[in-house]
Amino acid sequence: MTTSGSRTAPNLAPIVFELEQATYLCGLVAGRLSKTGKAGMVGGVELPSITSTFLAFEAGMKAANPNADVRTVFTGSFEDVAAARAASLALADQGCDVLFHNADAAALGVFAAASQRKIRAFGSNRDQNALSPAVLASAVIDMPRAFVETARRVKEGRFDGRPLRYGLSSGVVSFVWSPSAASDVTPALRDEIEATRRKIESGALVVPRGNF
Repeated sequence: MTTSGSRTAPNLAPIVFELEQATYLCGLVAGRLSKTGKAGMVGGVELPSITSTFLAFEAGMKAANPNADVRTVFTGSFEDVAAARAASLALADQGCDVLFHNADAAALGVFAAASQRKIRAFGSNRDQNALSPAVLASAVIDMPRAFVETARRVKEGRFDGRPLRYGLSSGVVSFVWSPSAASDVTPALRDEIEATRRKIESGALVVPRGNF
């Protein structure tokens, strides 16, 4: 098994985490809540799997606000918290009042900047809602669940060497509200996000993603 690749063989398949489906929902929330219509995205190393989540976030934000301005910065590191914080502060100075990241450990710098400037942010890959009161929600991958499901396919003879895609409908990927978002998120917005999630799960709404 590999992750986020494309090469296949009779005994080789990639696990593809369709985190984009959850980051699209983050972007939709950002578009509804942003007062400036501007959002910033902070990445570590510029990789196809990272830029794909940014593509989906931007699509979600523009679904809510077609005139939204979404800006991207890559720091070149998944560990440099200071660089992520500096990039986030610069985006805030440009009017971005919502931040999304795919920067691994450097996310702490994004959250620190969001708290400092009193703007909102989103977590990614893990449930990062407890890391900062600035976090509205997280786009989450349940890695252990994916591995168990994959092992089950092999055990039951259902493994065929084709890519294994895990999105919202699998339960491996999820969108998780932060308890700290309660005061900012209206019931109407929660209902919209839930309805959109169901559309994505059913295939009625196809979230854009990179070709990898």
